[in-house]
Amino acid sequence: EVARIKGYDAIPSIVPAAPGGRGLTPAQSGRRLAANVLAARGFSEIWSAPFVAVESFDQLGYPADDPRRITVRIANPLSEQEPLFRTAVLPNVLEALRRNTSRGQRDVALFEHGLVVAGPAGRAPTFPVGTYPGADAVRAIEDAVPAQPRHIAWALAGDVEKAGWWGAGRTADWSDAIDAALALGDALAVPLQ
Repeated sequence: EVARIKGYDAIPSIVPAAPGGRGLTPAQSGRRLAANVLAARGFSEIWSAPFVAVESFDQLGYPADDPRRITVRIANPLSEQEPLFRTAVLPNVLEALRRNTSRGQRDVALFEHGLVVAGPAGRAPTFPVGTYPGADAVRAIEDAVPAQPRHIAWALAGDVEKAGWWGAGRTADWSDAIDAALALGDALAVPLQ
């Protein structure tokens, strides 16, 4: 009320100095490096909601007893067609690739890195709002949350080299996906065999 009566223009505008940081964590640096490697190879980064359809496990060829089928069903999903948290990023990347090509984009290369669910969720206790339930209760709630590792996936379609006076061009194939994996392994110093 004082500012309104006295006048907002009487309040000096002072931009606070940002505190010194420690830089990126090793995990953040690794994610940034992986994104830069794929972007340098012509891939575009996407972000998709971390939800998948039940059929996505069948489409990826997961056997019925595969642990990658164990996930969390969302109580109130955004879409009834995708009621599960993803256990892999690839279904979302493939869906984005399908959507882009169906809309006329012939040459598409996409990647995403994001969290997935690895294992079932436990049963978390609930408590009234506005009260702190105690350290043991907080630990029980945290224990009910499944592991959520970070995964990366990529997919491409169309031409990786355009045709022109310089040559016939080249259509993307499995070797381009393998080449991207090898480039990531080299950049991150992870041996791939």
